[in-house]
Amino acid sequence: MTDTKLIYILDGSSVSRRLLEKKLTTGLFRVDLRSFSSRSKMMECMEHTVPDILVIDYYLGKTLTNPSIIREIRRHNSELLIISISSSEDPTIAMESIKAGANNFSPKRDFDRITRMIKNHLRI
Repeated sequence: MTDTKLIYILDGSSVSRRLLEKKLTTGLFRVDLRSFSSRSKMMECMEHTVPDILVIDYYLGKTLTNPSIIREIRRHNSELLIISISSSEDPTIAMESIKAGANNFSPKRDFDRITRMIKNHLRI
């Protein structure tokens, strides 16, 4: 890979964000990572700079889940790779994310799987 790819991470858990950031920056990746804890900050940044990949947690607060955000993004960008993640083992979560427009789903703590998904997309 010759040029740096931009990856956004939207997750309310600072621990999860840091672990994923570490995993993605300690391998073969040449990435620019931008992490967000809130939908509003991420959407504001997307108005100016669209990432190559978005990794988005399913639960983003007491009442906010990622399908509504994914649908909002898809109205403006059908090409963005969106990976939905969740710590829940409820299979309906994966289905809801995919139906909303996510390209893939991974358990939140399966950092190796998330990394493989990104590498496959970037063809590393």
